[in-house]
Amino acid sequence: MDNALSWSPHIAATINKLARLTGALKFLRRRLQKDQFLKVLTSQYYGSCYYACQAWLGPHNKKMDLRKLNSLHYKLLRIATLDWRNKMPRSDLDLLGRARPSIWGKYSTASFKIKVLRDKVPSRIHSHLLQTLYYERRAPNTIKFYDSSKKKIGRQAIGNRLKEIFDDISGPITLNETDHAIRLLLKRRLNFIGYDNTSARSHKPEDQP
Repeated sequence: MDNALSWSPHIAATINKLARLTGALKFLRRRLQKDQFLKVLTSQYYGSCYYACQAWLGPHNKKMDLRKLNSLHYKLLRIATLDWRNKMPRSDLDLLGRARPSIWGKYSTASFKIKVLRDKVPSRIHSHLLQTLYYERRAPNTIKFYDSSKKKIGRQAIGNRLKEIFDDISGPITLNETDHAIRLLLKRRLNFIGYDNTSARSHKPEDQP
């Protein structure tokens, strides 16, 4: 973190680490089928990029940091499709089934926080979430959070990050669901490709660099 409790230094280090892999990935792509290469991306790229992303990746990040992550994300998908001249639109690259960092951050964070509320562990995080949690009167199963931060730096608090995420996941969410059911529900609500009737071109413009 920097002096403002921003995760920009961590994101910069992650991008530099992964950018060094692009040469090796281009070498591998020429020797692997696309499906095989996507598995390599999942293990070698996404596994490193999204490690512990519940802590550092989300709407609280600076827009420039999210743009850099998204740019690297699409650069590697272009390698997967052999799009060396960058002619394929990003909406077509989304059809490969790899969620953008901005979307994956919301999904991972929401999934983790729902499990904390359901299982009440870790206890310290659970008690912190309860301080910003409320249910709508007319929708008792709809989880909502309010932002209690009075200064910009307060958005780094876990509970204060969740308002924007759960506003995007509008609708009832019960805490009695299994982990698998929660994952499917969140993927539909966040418009993962292949989980609803929403096309790749329907993503919000602010997520585009």
